[in-house]
Amino acid sequence: MKDPAVARVAGAVVFSTLLVALAFEGERAAQPVKAAEEVVAMIRDAADR
Repeated sequence: MKDPAVARVAGAVVFSTLLVALAFEGERAAQPVKAAEEVVAMIRDAADR
């Protein structure tokens, strides 16, 4: 990523999403985590352009 601020925001979003997913989904956390990874990939693609 070119902008460290974008990387920090993306990291914070992923971290908070993982915490929420683990807290509320328990064993079924795979689905929200997968969605979060897709969002991060989109953010990285946008940041690299």
